[in-house]
Amino acid sequence: MPFAVFKNEANLDELALRLFSTDGKLSKTAAKQATAALLKANPDLEDLTRMPTGSLIVIPPGVPALVPSEAVHLEVSGMAASAAGVQALVQTLAAQLAGFDERALAAATALTELANTKSSAKDMQELSGHPDLLQLTQKTSALTGKDVEKALKTRDDAISSILQHLTSLSGTDRTKKRE
Repeated sequence: MPFAVFKNEANLDELALRLFSTDGKLSKTAAKQATAALLKANPDLEDLTRMPTGSLIVIPPGVPALVPSEAVHLEVSGMAASAAGVQALVQTLAAQLAGFDERALAAATALTELANTKSSAKDMQELSGHPDLLQLTQKTSALTGKDVEKALKTRDDAISSILQHLTSLSGTDRTKKRE
């Protein structure tokens, strides 16, 4: 997709004239078509006073031909390609962690059920000779479902944040389905 640079035009007609006319003329139909398409692809152009000079403008399909000297050519940088690769790895990691969560939850549930049996008091006495194991068992059995949910949400939020940053670096969004 082609891009151009905003150069502090006063209005959309002036922008369209610069981008799509080599002779300083643009028919009313072409100007209307171009400004409508530019607005749809670049909602920030609605208020040009807020648009910083030098901002990239997406040139959508269905507009008059872009003046060649106004085109900005972007290359995918090594960093963007690396970010896309890391993004895919993070998504794989998130999926694997979800599998671990299911198994860990099943084990914790089994441990909690075991701790609630009559024989667990006797087992706890036997653990008194192993303070580290006793402490771990007590901490695990004290965890509630809400504690686990909170920890999982914190991790999921961190993964989402990482993926958002990688998306901004790579220019790809692997978290959403393409329409």
